Amino acid sequence: MRVHTKFQNLFAAGCLIGCLIACLIADAAKPAKSNLLVDEAKLWRSDELLQRLAKKMNPLKMPAGDGALGLNRKFPEKVLVEHQIDGWNWIRSGVALSNGYIVDRGIMAFEWAFARMQDSGSFEGAFGESKTIEISNFLGLYSRSVLLLRSAKMDEHAKRLERLTPRLEASLRSARSLLGERRWDRAENRSWVTQQRAQAAAAAFWIGRLLVNPGLKKTADQWLDDVLKRQEATGFFPNGLPSKSKVSIRAQLETLEALQGLAWADATYALRLREPISKGFRWIESTGAPISGAPITIATFAAWTKNPFALKAARKKIM
Repeated sequence: MRVHTKFQNLFAAGCLIGCLIACLIADAAKPAKSNLLVDEAKLWRSDELLQRLAKKMNPLKMPAGDGALGLNRKFPEKVLVEHQIDGWNWIRSGVALSNGYIVDRGIMAFEWAFARMQDSGSFEGAFGESKTIEISNFLGLYSRSVLLLRSAKMDEHAKRLERLTPRLEASLRSARSLLGERRWDRAENRSWVTQQRAQAAAAAFWIGRLLVNPGLKKTADQWLDDVLKRQEATGFFPNGLPSKSKVSIRAQLETLEALQGLAWADATYALRLREPISKGFRWIESTGAPISGAPITIATFAAWTKNPFALKAARKKIM
């Protein structure tokens, strides 16, 4: 009886050790969550293509102005925030080149818009007001800009931009805020403009991270689910535009730009989004159409994944 018990104990111990070894092997096969995150500042500073792109985006070649961009430069009474989001591109360009003067130009773009924000939190001009999704995308990219400057250790610039946070919070409380605007939910679901849903998810995430608001992360999760459910087997995100047209490809890139930022910043998102993003770029490749507009999204995807199609397309646009 004692011998039998002894063998039972040895057998049980052997099973336990075997299970532990199996678990260790399985865990080793999984990528560590921390390894999934991308240091965006480091990526821009280390990749040759992104360095070239950052130099091409250099706003110091333009007249200084007062921070107004696009149509706002020509018609300053418009106050259309969608033209001010290039401030984000200039900030990441400045971070890439460690050039504070370029970063300053990007900060000026956000300062110009926030200085003209109404007490109601809206952005109105002589020719109407900015739309809800445009405001939310602007606020999301503002938040992402602050966080990137912190990550890049450009502390003085981060503090200067961060001074605008009370204006961000005031806009979030407005009736036109995307984060509380359920009418937009219904309208967007009818129109099926997926890039706007992706931008909304990204905005909720970045604003939530800047304000340390976990509730906004839940909103981002919900809207991200909506985006991923819509993706077709081909990788296409429906956008209500003629398939494979230039505007449709641009909308696809806008969706992928928002998703890529999320994948870089959050390990859970990285696991969920890597394949949908890759499929989205495969759809663009399958169209055979030239990439229109700025190649930022293609170039950052190439730097991240070394995808042959993205590398070739980015070099064609940048080199």
